[in-house]
Amino acid sequence: MKKKVLSLLAMLTVATTGAWAQDEISVTNTATNQWQFEMPASNVELEVTYYTAEEIDAMSHNLTVSESSTEHGTVAFTVGGETVTKAVKDDVVTVSVTPNEGYSAKDVTVKAYTAWDVEPSGGSEGTPSVQSELTVTPVEGQSGQWTFTMPEANVWVVATYAKNLQDAWIQTIADQTYTGEAIEPTVTVLDGETTLTLGTDYTVGYEDNTNAGTATVTVTAVSGSDYSGTATATFTI
Repeated sequence: MKKKVLSLLAMLTVATTGAWAQDEISVTNTATNQWQFEMPASNVELEVTYYTAEEIDAMSHNLTVSESSTEHGTVAFTVGGETVTKAVKDDVVTVSVTPNEGYSAKDVTVKAYTAWDVEPSGGSEGTPSVQSELTVTPVEGQSGQWTFTMPEANVWVVATYAKNLQDAWIQTIADQTYTGEAIEPTVTVLDGETTLTLGTDYTVGYEDNTNAGTATVTVTAVSGSDYSGTATATFTI
């Protein structure tokens, strides 16, 4: 497997050696100019290919972020631990989305393109001629990070965000009368002047809502909706 990196060292191939055949071994690019592989039960042959910075730049393709992706956060790319704006074919690119306060990273879409249907101009966002959507994998244990394998083409990245629920959005719940049974008053959630929809935007849970005293309402955003997180409020029985 040949691996290109944005530095002087650009490719490393590892293969087992035998009398008549070679078997390719999987190699992982762990950092700039560093690779890792699992040693087989045989000898290995290493092949290293060198590129100049000019040669690498000629092979590189653009990583372009949509204008909408920066409305509620920032998007950055890394390859082998280094921040980049371009990458070459087969590079594993990490997309890191850092949301602004009050938002959470929701998802990213990555598509390959070779030209623009409408060129960006006058501060407006252009439209790329899309080739195909690429497979994007969330980084386990890392919120707001995804990886994809760079194609032999420019890529267009769109990040989406979810708005974090706020306690203040839950409208005041009137005092309730003790009945001996669990009490579940209607909850209204307002995002500014927008009324959120139960079951679509959020679900509701109740605690300590049977006996006289203070009960708690927890509003939880529905996965995949335009909202994220939880918010709480109380009411009196």
